Amino acid sequence: MDWTMTSTLDAPGVLRIGASGHAVVEEFQRLVNEMVSREDWHSVIGLLVDCRSVSVKGVQYDEVDRTGMILLNHAVDFGTAKIALVTAKGVGYGIGKQFKHVTEAKTDICVEVFLDESAAFRWIVDEQSNTPLDALIQKEQK
Repeated sequence: MDWTMTSTLDAPGVLRIGASGHAVVEEFQRLVNEMVSREDWHSVIGLLVDCRSVSVKGVQYDEVDRTGMILLNHAVDFGTAKIALVTAKGVGYGIGKQFKHVTEAKTDICVEVFLDESAAFRWIVDEQSNTPLDALIQKEQK
């Protein structure tokens, strides 16, 4: 798996990760290690992870669970950070939801899964709550 990391100028504290290749637990561990060793890591409050170019073909639940354990081992580094996953429709979205449930069950990290990067970005920078912004908008319209 390959990735790029960029801090956004639009929202200080948001780190954007563009990932591609095949999802492998060991590569996820390497990604987490690289993230938390960044000089600016202490100021990161949210991660926008674009996984639309990541192949999850053949990924099993136990592998998703192991990614949750990796984040649990770094719980002090992540604290209550927000992670917005941008995935492709179908299996990618389903694996993203599994990651959300596993991570939130093991840590204080709040995860949400999106098909649209702009919605994911808006959710990260919404400081009012950990509820996805789209859900808040729908609630207000009712």
